[in-house]
Amino acid sequence: MISNVIDSRGGLHNRITHKLSLQPFNLCETEIYLKGKNVRSSRKQIIEIYMTIGGVAAYLDMIKPGRSSSQIISEICFDPQSPLYGEFDRLFKSLFRKSELHTKVIKTLLKKRSGMDRSELFGKVGIASGSVQARIRNELVESGFVA
Repeated sequence: MISNVIDSRGGLHNRITHKLSLQPFNLCETEIYLKGKNVRSSRKQIIEIYMTIGGVAAYLDMIKPGRSSSQIISEICFDPQSPLYGEFDRLFKSLFRKSELHTKVIKTLLKKRSGMDRSELFGKVGIASGSVQARIRNELVESGFVA
């Protein structure tokens, strides 16, 4: 959306009045949201849920009360019939035109515990500096996958 609408040439160029960046709930907001849904979990369980699905309201809305964090995570993520099974690939394919490169960047980042600078990351991925590298980096930052 950023590159195809906001930053593109054409009739909508420079017609943005406000930029609203939707962010997931933080841990505290997630706890409040789950309590509002009558999900009575311990703080440890809420942290486990948050580490698995984050603070995305649409994902949190899938949680049914009366289950442990292990049951919730299994039901939402790992059962082949679950709503988030295969979500990573579907999400990346829907968000990014050449999602294979974006996926490669994310998987490369996952291999190193402390993160990487741009030159090290794209060197390992095999993308030379230039417009492709800048586009991928900007798209991943704008969508909240990397900082």
